[in-house]
Amino acid sequence: MAINEERSYTEYNVEVPTTDFPIGFDILDDGIDGVAVTLNDVDPTTLGYTVIQVNNTTYRFAPAVPSGVVRIKRTTDIDQMAHVFTEGAIFISENMDGNFKQIRHSQQEVKDSFAKLQISTDATLVAVESAVVEAE
Repeated sequence: MAINEERSYTEYNVEVPTTDFPIGFDILDDGIDGVAVTLNDVDPTTLGYTVIQVNNTTYRFAPAVPSGVVRIKRTTDIDQMAHVFTEGAIFISENMDGNFKQIRHSQQEVKDSFAKLQISTDATLVAVESAVVEAE
């Protein structure tokens, strides 16, 4: 695996009606990680869809999405530590792994947010450059 290859989201470009969307990232238990689902960058419930988590790896839309971009994104709570080590706390590898995964998840989300911002900025610059050329 290449460095920084993992993502905090899974995105689908829907071209045929689809109901089930598997996620392609891991999620921490204990409410540290949440999941946000959008359709064309909008909350699908505001568009009349019902979205349910079928199991640990799949989200389902009702009715089926006929077309558009479905994005399933992990959101990590960085204000609450996964495990707090105080006097007398159990210091075990699973707890350490959980803390490091929380940090890794939040870093993936920051990296992915900057990548999306760069794509959006590049598209805006191309549009502005095209408008300037047309105006001349």
